[in-house]
Amino acid sequence: MKTPTPNDRLVKPAEAAVLLAVCRRTLRRYAAQGKLHRIKLNPRATRYRLADVMGLMGKEVAP
Repeated sequence: MKTPTPNDRLVKPAEAAVLLAVCRRTLRRYAAQGKLHRIKLNPRATRYRLADVMGLMGKEVAP
């Protein structure tokens, strides 16, 4: 089994919105536009990779 790295960390929409200083609706727009990849865990749960969120901010995740 692969050991998770900080790049693999998943964040909730509320966390991603705080990091990007946007509302959750904007996160959904980013996903629809292809700017941010979302991961659907089930019909009610969505997560975003921290590395993708930080990349949208123009920052890198420290290992």
